[in-house]
Amino acid sequence: MSFRSLVLCALVLRTAADCQSELSKDCAKTIGKGQDCLDCAEAHEVDLKLHKCTKQDVRDLCNSSPGPSPGPGPTGDTLKLELVPGTHCLDGTQAGYYYGAGSGTGSNVWVIFLQGGGACSDEVACKKRANMALGSSKKWASSMDAKSGGPSNKGSQSVFLVSDEAANPDFHNANRVYVGYCSGDAHFGTQTTATAVTFGLYFSGAVNLQAILAQLKSVHGMAAATHVLLHGHSAGGMGTFHNTDAVAAAFGDDVVVKGAPMGGWFVPAETGDLNATLPAAQLHRISPLPPTNLVNWSAGVVGGWDNATSAAAAATQAVLRGKPLPTTPDAACLAAHPDVAFVCDSVDATYAYTKAPLFVVENRFDTYQLGNVEGLDTKAPHGAGTKAGGYVRYFGRAMAVSVAQVRAKPKAAGGLFFPSCFDHTGNFGLRVQNTISNTTFVAPIGDWFFGRDKLEHFLEDDCGELPCGTGCAM
Repeated sequence: MSFRSLVLCALVLRTAADCQSELSKDCAKTIGKGQDCLDCAEAHEVDLKLHKCTKQDVRDLCNSSPGPSPGPGPTGDTLKLELVPGTHCLDGTQAGYYYGAGSGTGSNVWVIFLQGGGACSDEVACKKRANMALGSSKKWASSMDAKSGGPSNKGSQSVFLVSDEAANPDFHNANRVYVGYCSGDAHFGTQTTATAVTFGLYFSGAVNLQAILAQLKSVHGMAAATHVLLHGHSAGGMGTFHNTDAVAAAFGDDVVVKGAPMGGWFVPAETGDLNATLPAAQLHRISPLPPTNLVNWSAGVVGGWDNATSAAAAATQAVLRGKPLPTTPDAACLAAHPDVAFVCDSVDATYAYTKAPLFVVENRFDTYQLGNVEGLDTKAPHGAGTKAGGYVRYFGRAMAVSVAQVRAKPKAAGGLFFPSCFDHTGNFGLRVQNTISNTTFVAPIGDWFFGRDKLEHFLEDDCGELPCGTGCAM
């Protein structure tokens, strides 16, 4: 074949691909449905002509199978690694995801899990992280078992990724995507270059997710999605709060996109009730800053975060992450708080700007926040009458005040599972045993997500002001 023939052949193939891409964008749900598809194509005739679609192209596509089929993903609980060109882990290696194809009634349902694993904000910690699986994809395995977790934190598995119908009745046959976490930014970052300011590293979590969505659409048929659930644990939960609106914007109003952040409510706000004596009805936030840390609480002093050190740390995080995507609640929060931007580091502040429905799963006594943020020794006795118990009670009341704003939104906008557990995310994994009113979060989230509305969507332990939940220990 001559060079000219090769070029012409390539042009024909590219034109057909462009036509299919445009038709998939406008009429994804009707491709392969004959007249319905042709009617949709006629309504988008101008756009299709711009992409050089001929009538024969449209007829062929409308009478073919719908778009790119969900790829030949592994069956059962084995998910296969796919790296995405143009994405970056901290060290510059490609970011990626583990994928398993859906089937049957789940063919157009997608479940995306954002892996957690902390974050970094200084050069030493971030460069150390860049040499680990949480900062580089160099040593990621080629596949993972959904029952045992991802490439770096094998305990962080999600019940919504397993194929066991008994354990996962609503999503067992959905398309499953496990997004590996290697950007050190809680999936917030938009940096696409490594500079001296970013320690020569990439903080690209949010733009990585957008690139992953684009590849899933082009390779695995996600353009035909009807339902998308984004969820994650810890830093992945924070990423769910941050990214669900942006994911929804990538699909449009005719696709159901919702989020279920777990252990990602960082952090509640200050109530000033250090001795936990105010009646619950009078308890309210007095500042958008985090609760008083343990040192100041012990001294009877309200505050501890309203200082130059805290502001400087928040400013460093903002520089490393870059400007948030415009479709995120963080962008809206920053616009509303231009003079105190560090306030928007807290979900307590950004939640009000979230548009997509969210079902929040959060422990009242989050041990990561109590230990790593507030300075409590979480291994110390924390029962009634102990110093640690006094602080735990104060923090738990602040968390209850903070998540109350979830209830304030219309029922369709979200749900809440708020157990009285002294844990971070250990009770939100595959072996779910933690219950409120005799149910785990699994069935309520499925009921809420698919709009059946047959179950209670707001579940909160009321057994006391110290840890007292059922099935918390894992």
